[in-house]
Amino acid sequence: MWCVVHFTEEDSVEVVPSSWYQSGMCRWPSIKGLEKIRKMVEREELPQNGWQECKARLMGGKYYDSLKAAREKCVLAEATSDLNSDVEMGRGKRKRVLIPISSESEDEENTPLNHQKVLPDPPRFNEVDSCCRKERARSVSGGTDEQSTSETPRGKRNLTKFEEEVLRGLSFLKRTVKDVEERLKAVEECQRQLSADLKNGRVVPSTSTSRETMETLNGFPLESMEELNEMEMKLMDSSYKVALIEELSLIGGSSAKDFLVRVMKTLISDSLAGEFSWLGFKKKRPFSQLKLKEVINGAVRISKWGEESQVAIANHVQEWLKHGKFRHERKSKKDALEKQL
Repeated sequence: MWCVVHFTEEDSVEVVPSSWYQSGMCRWPSIKGLEKIRKMVEREELPQNGWQECKARLMGGKYYDSLKAAREKCVLAEATSDLNSDVEMGRGKRKRVLIPISSESEDEENTPLNHQKVLPDPPRFNEVDSCCRKERARSVSGGTDEQSTSETPRGKRNLTKFEEEVLRGLSFLKRTVKDVEERLKAVEECQRQLSADLKNGRVVPSTSTSRETMETLNGFPLESMEELNEMEMKLMDSSYKVALIEELSLIGGSSAKDFLVRVMKTLISDSLAGEFSWLGFKKKRPFSQLKLKEVINGAVRISKWGEESQVAIANHVQEWLKHGKFRHERKSKKDALEKQL
């Protein structure tokens, strides 16, 4: 037999075997898994040592021969204190201990019986939209937000994973737009220089651009400081500088480092490279102050390795310059051995 009991402290109701209830106390299994408890109720298992004892009262003052009838009364008991009446006379809706009627799994663990949820709460899209508007405002103004939480009408809270993904995407777009703006400024500056040179007569337009492009790399690699100084003067001509950048960008390579090594080999010899370091340390000349450095940066920017950072470019060039002296000495020894043979 079964009965409907009201757990007074929790203000909840449930169907239990009659053997579980006695003198205002109801025994309750100290196990995990609502499915297991449901089966124990259906089989009318006897209470065991170690079960919890909860304060309860018998609803309707009667026992039921069928579990189905008891469950129907349990539904009624959620709204009324008198199970013999069809009129709601209770203090209001009670909670019900959610023992499932049927289930194929026993994975409900560590969750309060009367507060278990099947699905998580859906995201609050008004709050997500608020975060997106704030991030867009920061992107336009160029400011930063030191707070890691978004503010809603309910107060401050932690960001959800969805909102964090949105903010990361906006941050990436902000960096991309900034990079595009920098490249656009460089192109506009080059156009202004070309226009100024044309107006001042320093650049003579010519239709033989293909021939000039073919002859752009004539005289490379540079072998001495005299040749380098002459090239620095020549690079003051912006049209030649642009043509050299375009020609070098076509050299190719398997990576940004390989591309820069090919460009450096094309521009200067190992013997001349040995006289330079990137910043001029160890009593060497500073390569970073040459106009040739600007040519190298420009060639990288319009190549397929245009995303390479300035720091990475400087590191690759510095590494190649550092070993210039050793490459030159090794080549000299090799040439000497070949002459002896």
